[in-house]
Amino acid sequence: MFFALGIERLPAIGRLALLMFAVAAGSIALTLVCVGWVLQRDLDTITREVVSDELAEYSAFYNRHGLDSIRVLFDHAGHAVGHATAVTSPDGQILFRSPRDWPQLQDWRQLREGQDVAAIRVARLPDGERYLWAGVRLNDANVLWYGKTDSQERLFGRHIFDQLLIAGLLVGALSLVPILWFSREIARPLRAFTLQANKIAAGGSGERLHAPRAVPELRDFAESFNAGLQRIEQLTGSLQFANDQLAHELRTPLARLRARLENAEVPPPAGAIEEIDRIKRLLQTILDIRAGEDGLLYLQREDTDLASHVSSLVDLYRPSAEDQSVTLTFQADPGCALACDRQRISQAFCNLLDNALRFTPPGGTISVAVRKPGATVSIEVSDSGPGLPAGFEIAGRGAGRARREGGNHGIGLGLRLALVVAESHGGNLTCSESGRPGASFTIRLAAGEVTKAAR
Repeated sequence: MFFALGIERLPAIGRLALLMFAVAAGSIALTLVCVGWVLQRDLDTITREVVSDELAEYSAFYNRHGLDSIRVLFDHAGHAVGHATAVTSPDGQILFRSPRDWPQLQDWRQLREGQDVAAIRVARLPDGERYLWAGVRLNDANVLWYGKTDSQERLFGRHIFDQLLIAGLLVGALSLVPILWFSREIARPLRAFTLQANKIAAGGSGERLHAPRAVPELRDFAESFNAGLQRIEQLTGSLQFANDQLAHELRTPLARLRARLENAEVPPPAGAIEEIDRIKRLLQTILDIRAGEDGLLYLQREDTDLASHVSSLVDLYRPSAEDQSVTLTFQADPGCALACDRQRISQAFCNLLDNALRFTPPGGTISVAVRKPGATVSIEVSDSGPGLPAGFEIAGRGAGRARREGGNHGIGLGLRLALVVAESHGGNLTCSESGRPGASFTIRLAAGEVTKAAR
């Protein structure tokens, strides 16, 4: 289970490397086992053949020239370490043995009656070597024994095994080539795609997927994705242009309608003029948001004591809070002065405070605080309402819908305008976590120079 979870967390290049390592290690191990078994079998066969051939040669030499010829032949044959020969009498007495330290094996016994050749026998010496020997009856009834260890064959086998291991390691190293290719041609473009897609998701409308050195399939994917983005931008631009034109065109008819209602001989229906004013403010909010998103929101900056300015706005809302039985508190840090557009800041703050009053039940509390954390100045509005619904995003298209699900009306333009105003001042707008009681919104403003987004 834990291994599966670890695999799931590995990136593609890590999974490929693990797979290649497993395949290479398994192949090397299987090759060494198979080759080792075959090699051991063949070397054992060779050792047995050497013992049989030497025994036949020595017995023929003995039958021709006698025992002394065996001494001369063995001494001058140049045998490597591990070879030995001996001659025993019919009753088992050792007549000749070379070398002298050849172990006295218990299986040296007289050949059975009528037996001329003893089968090759195998014994294991204390150092782990295997000892193979056999005997043959000579013409004079003596028995010639010949044996050898498999030390040379074992050494040869270890040498081949080491060479195979080195070759396997080289093959394992060569298996890194596909991993390097995958990293360069697949993983690196995919990482670039991810970074570019994150920039697009963060609002970088001019960003596109670029991978000129990727494989053809990834280049085709990037081209299709970019074509889709281009089409979406064209449709969005057309829709935004239509909305802007509609907002501009509606202001003049609404102004004329308001003037006619004011000058009409018959009194207009109750609340008609207020509804017209609300629609005009709504249209102006839409235009301001569009201007801010395009970096064209006009800011008339002036030195402002933000604590004093927000305090005066809070005082305007105290009667409404008292009518709803809501406690409205205000706190401020000293030295909260900065250059800002008072009217825009008032718009943003009032939208947040309106939302707080709308969602705070009777007996609840709304806290307003102006802070100066470092080089920024912040305005925080917190309420004891039901909190933010799951999936809430200030800049998301579902912001207005999410708030309506909390039990009120609105289309979410107030928060969007507050965000645009904050970003135009070089700051941002953040909110508390969703799914918890109470909501908190914070406008952070940069106390430095005017940003490019504010003109």
